This record gives sequence, C-alpha cells and structure tokens, in this order.
Amino acid sequence: MALAISTGFVVDDAIVVLENVTRYLEQGVAPVSAAYRGAREIGFTVLSMSTSLVAVFIPILLMRGLVGRLFREFAVTLSIAIGMSLAVSLTTTPAMCAQLLKPLFAWPLPMTGTRYAVLSGNIAMAMGGAAAVVKFYCAYPMSPSTGVLHWASLSQRPVNNRSTRPLVPCPAL
Repeated sequence: MALAISTGFVVDDAIVVLENVTRYLEQGVAPVSAAYRGAREIGFTVLSMSTSLVAVFIPILLMRGLVGRLFREFAVTLSIAIGMSLAVSLTTTPAMCAQLLKPLFAWPLPMTGTRYAVLSGNIAMAMGGAAAVVKFYCAYPMSPSTGVLHWASLSQRPVNNRSTRPLVPCPAL
C-alpha cells in the first residue's frame, strides 16, 4: 500500500524539476545550462517538499502498540521512497533533461504570416459571435435559460416560412 501511495510523491518531485527545466528551454537556453539552472533554482523547493512529507510520517513511525506495529513498515517505506525521490529528482532528472530534451522553438512564437492571419481571423470571428449574442440579449431581455429556449424555438421554424408566429420574447421566469 505504501508503494502505491508513494508513486504520486515520486512523480511529483520529478515533474516540478522537469517543468522548470522546460521553462528555461522555452526561453532559448541551451539544454545543459537549462538543466543546471532549473535544478539549482528549484532544488530547495523540492527539498522542503520532501522534508515536510517525511515529517508527516514521523508520528506514525513513533506510534506504540498494535497500531504502531501495523503502520511502522508503511511509514518507513514511504519515508525511504520520498528520500529516494528527492535524490533522483535533483540528480538524475536534470541529467536526463539535459540529454533528452531539446528546444522545439523559442518563446514567444513570432506572430507573422499565415499564423497571424489565422489567429486574427479566429479572434474576429469569436468577437463577431459574441457581439451577435449581446445584440440578441439586448433585443430580447430575458434570463439566459429562457433565451436558449427562445433561440431554439426560433430555429425550429418551418422550411416554407409560412409561419405567422410573431417574434415576441418569452417572459422571464
């Protein structure tokens, strides 16, 4: 049971270091330098996280009686796993990051050419849709749930357009 629980603790330390190294890679720093800087910057944080986790299990380790005997192995296993996770996340994880991670692009991405045209077109389309919704709610003041029902009833008109139903807003509930 302790090994299953410790999986989350072990992965958490490595993810914290990995994210910090990746942040430096996205800023355009060389992989080895990014790994060194990332591990140095986040090392104390990982150390304090691991120390506080081990401190939680000290009272369990010092319990007496039958319950203490049952949970002693649990506390020892978790404490050793957290200590090993600390060692791995401050040594092996930055070394693997320096060797395996490569910068894919420099951040921020340049917004020129086709990428800029597509992004600005999508933003304009979204703003146009938002403006249409605001105009609709200004023309037909009602609650949002009633507005959705009213919009659904308007979209269910017959194909031949011979409906004589007037466009009257639904009363607010």
